Amino acid sequence: MSASEAGAAQAGAERGQFSLLLTRRFSPFFFTQALGAFNDNVYRNAVIVLIVFGSGSLDRDFLANMGAGLFALPFFLFSALAGEIADHGDKAALTRRIKIAEICIMLLGGLAVASGSVIAVMAVLFLMGTQSTFFGPIKYAIIPQHLRQAELVGGNGLVQMGTFVAIPAGLMLGGALAGAEPAGNRPLLIGVTVVGLATAGYLASRFIPGAPPAEGAGRICWNPVTVIARMGRAASAKRSVLLSILGISWFWLLGSVVLAQMPNYGKEILNASETVTTSLMATLAVGIGVGSVVCEWLSGRRVEIGLTPIGSLGLTVVAAHLAFSTMSPVTPEAGVAQFLAAGGWGPVLDLFLIGVFGGLYVVPMYSVIQQRTRQETRARVIAFNNIVSSLFMVIGAGLSILVLVALGMTIPDLFLVLAAINLGVAIFVFWEVPEFVARFLVWCLMRSLYRLRFRNLDRVPERGAAVLVCNHVSYVDALLILGVLRRPVRFVMIKRIYDMPLLNFIFRSVNAVPITARKDDPEIYRKAFESLADALRNQELVCIFPEGHLTRDGRMHEFRPGVLKLLKQVPAPVVPMALRGLWGSLFSHQGRGAFRGGLSWLRAPVELLVGKPMAPEGITTDQLYEEVARLRGAGRAEA
Repeated sequence: MSASEAGAAQAGAERGQFSLLLTRRFSPFFFTQALGAFNDNVYRNAVIVLIVFGSGSLDRDFLANMGAGLFALPFFLFSALAGEIADHGDKAALTRRIKIAEICIMLLGGLAVASGSVIAVMAVLFLMGTQSTFFGPIKYAIIPQHLRQAELVGGNGLVQMGTFVAIPAGLMLGGALAGAEPAGNRPLLIGVTVVGLATAGYLASRFIPGAPPAEGAGRICWNPVTVIARMGRAASAKRSVLLSILGISWFWLLGSVVLAQMPNYGKEILNASETVTTSLMATLAVGIGVGSVVCEWLSGRRVEIGLTPIGSLGLTVVAAHLAFSTMSPVTPEAGVAQFLAAGGWGPVLDLFLIGVFGGLYVVPMYSVIQQRTRQETRARVIAFNNIVSSLFMVIGAGLSILVLVALGMTIPDLFLVLAAINLGVAIFVFWEVPEFVARFLVWCLMRSLYRLRFRNLDRVPERGAAVLVCNHVSYVDALLILGVLRRPVRFVMIKRIYDMPLLNFIFRSVNAVPITARKDDPEIYRKAFESLADALRNQELVCIFPEGHLTRDGRMHEFRPGVLKLLKQVPAPVVPMALRGLWGSLFSHQGRGAFRGGLSWLRAPVELLVGKPMAPEGITTDQLYEEVARLRGAGRAEA
């Protein structure tokens, strides 16, 4: 990316995520994937409505869940190959070939509907899943190639929004086509529509900029066992990535099961018409789209995994509430207005909130995968995610058949089972990776106690090692910096602060490094510098407060030489930063001890200012002090 492109990208990030829709590096891809999602759901809902509302002796629960399972099965079978191909080819060119395949599959889909064969329709659903399998790794691997780190959450949110706006639109159109009169025209209408949409998607893909493979990608391996093993190792390189894959996979199990039950839930439990049932499915999809967009706003355009616990808890509560939702009886001929008037607002609101919380839950996890994996293996990691997700969706279809068919339980019972399992999955993920909970606590802190602004955040390198230095005003300085930066940071902090209740949980979760004066504990001092040096060698960010203690009078104090010792071991760029406005806030000493400043600390305006990176060669503590003091903008006294 050139300097002018980078500047334009940064300006776009500041304007907001929707400005990306005006750029060629995002817009053609956005419409390509949205049209694909729209087309999938036109066909899938058309055939599901025909099956559920037109089948005779066939078991509708079995067919609906079998269709969902067959669509998901190719992700399990072919994602390894799809990831290999995506990492070794130009993703834009591959997208165009995949869209040509979609045109051919949709031609077969129209013929399958015209034949009236359930087997033929199921075979086409399998082919559609295969086409989506090969597009999946490209879909999320191409975004980081065309977008900056600052735009990742917004871009992912738009992709999710586009997908889950396309889904309800596709559901509505598919339902309308399945119910069109005269009935003899339905196969022709469905066939012409899906082929036309596939063609439109191909035309949009023609404008996607090139996305060549990364250097060092190597050669394609055709042995699926070897490929999956490599994918697993790449995904396991960082535990947060592996657990994000697990969390995403569970979400798709839950979402696919709920969505697959909607036709029968509407028909058998709510006694609703095709139109109302399709509207219920659309409500769930719209909710996911809304949650995906809200995620970008709540995260401040950063990868904020602290939103994931909110989404997980919300999913559990609302799914359980949906299991107990009741309403007055309605006739099958009742329209949407009559349905809502009879108490249908309850199920509608539950489904919408499941979608919203699902968006909050899953978008940050996708961003974690994109941000914390290397470009040369990113598509394969995403393909591994698709393998696991598809396996979970197939398991979800099997679970649905077990609960509804084998055990004879009801669809509300199934929703309650999902809520209980979701709670267990959340506890497991957050126990294994407490960083999710820690970031949630930081997110709450930042939005309840402070009004935080920042300047020149783009000066912090998006990749590679760097040492951040900052003045030290309060007990939560590290948390505020952590909440603002888009990359994980290793902090070094006084052991007394590191050991504080609650804060210690957060500091441990983000791998902060406790330190003492050398004379107090030489071993802790030595280990601290070893940990920091290793972090820099691993191309991580390290943050140091060179004063070595909190200010007790609001003034900056002399910088200690520890930062120079670290730079001597591992030379890295130094990024000066300054916090303003924290003196007098809740966690500062304010000259009278912490927590004794009245209510003036509540929602205190705080700023983080970032200076230009400085070369490590020949740098002195005096130079660092002067630069931080200049950023602070008030000499040696806190403003």
